[in-house]
Amino acid sequence: MRRFLPFALLLALMLLGGRVAYAGVNPALANIPLNTWVHIDPKSFDANGVDITATGGWPWNAFSGMTYDSDHKAILMFGGGGHGGRRGNEVWMYDTGKNEWRMQYFPDPPSAYPYSIDDDTTAMTFQQYCQSTDQKVCNPPAAWLPRGSTKTGRPWTAHSYDQMTYDPVNHKFILIGPNFIFGYTTALQYGAPDAFAYDIPTKTWSHYTTSPNNYHQQSRTEYDPVHKVVIEAGRTWTWPGYSWIATPECWALNVVTGVWSKRATPPMWGGDANLVWDTVNSRMLMYGQDYPTTADLWAYDAGSDVWTKLNPLPDPVFGLPPGGAPNAAFDSANGILLILGQSDQPYIPTWAYNVRTNQWKKMNPVNEPGGAKVQIGANLIYDPENNVFFLNAFSQQFSTIGGYYGERGEMLVYRYGVSAPDNTAPAAVRNLTSP
Repeated sequence: MRRFLPFALLLALMLLGGRVAYAGVNPALANIPLNTWVHIDPKSFDANGVDITATGGWPWNAFSGMTYDSDHKAILMFGGGGHGGRRGNEVWMYDTGKNEWRMQYFPDPPSAYPYSIDDDTTAMTFQQYCQSTDQKVCNPPAAWLPRGSTKTGRPWTAHSYDQMTYDPVNHKFILIGPNFIFGYTTALQYGAPDAFAYDIPTKTWSHYTTSPNNYHQQSRTEYDPVHKVVIEAGRTWTWPGYSWIATPECWALNVVTGVWSKRATPPMWGGDANLVWDTVNSRMLMYGQDYPTTADLWAYDAGSDVWTKLNPLPDPVFGLPPGGAPNAAFDSANGILLILGQSDQPYIPTWAYNVRTNQWKKMNPVNEPGGAKVQIGANLIYDPENNVFFLNAFSQQFSTIGGYYGERGEMLVYRYGVSAPDNTAPAAVRNLTSP
């Protein structure tokens, strides 16, 4: 973990006039105790750069998704969704060094969507939107193309889960399966099997000409830096309520060509589970699932296109973690898969899987968040610069941002173990904090 810069490098940064920034390192996180969940209070700024912290203007937590941006040493969050009237499709960036959230643009208004307010009988139904009688086909009117986007061409959001990752080759934030749970009837549940990329400097979205035919919530996404592909694993897209006709699928995006291709069939849907990159063994890891509940741990090698079921050793005292689909992230400094969460199954406390010893360990940390904090829709991200996990938990507090109602997040950090100093030179920061 980098704690200071040599004088020559500091001088060089000053001479560059801020074009290169000492981003990501937060001195306040240097000495947090091991195996302890620590609450932190970030500041928050809207898209005009106005400090909205005091007014409760914090990024929504409920069902938004997060990923780590290795270029800016920051965390990206998409949306501010949830159920019904909780709406928003803006991008937020969290500066880990400054402990600040910054909205990149204001969310689209309700008039930009094919529906207006919660359970509005005048809104376009899902069947009307898709203009099809085939439960596997959706061909919306031209006003709503690309599929899953508003009239501005931005993808809409809710229930984002683990449907996003960062492409460091093209410096893009990638989103799979835009969706919005509008109300609680099948006719009003929107979703589309499309993929989008967000460019941070220009704050613009683009649409992939090819995309995985996967459904939101029961799919997950992660970047493979060895093979330079984005892996998307989950179940095939169908209209809401027709999951029984879906099948597991895996897709890969070649970030050089921008083309998606179908890969080997996954062993399970992995509903609500997370996909993470194992930096030690250069493979994907996926633990658990809902619908039905499992406690299996799987690995996927994009090079050989093979899924392998792992058989970890249990904790000598506590055995194996319970089944379900907890939040997950990978500690690249210590070779640890950390899981924590609650979905439709009982609470899964903090567990760690050591990829070098192939063994689970129940961590029993100090100040462990309860199930209400980490239920499905919370997000867990590992930050290699500060050697901490960031958890955007449920705060149980609600507010209005940009005219939209939603639950605010609550940020916690956790360090599994010590690590060697990070001596990597700071990355060029193109648009980290500008409004």
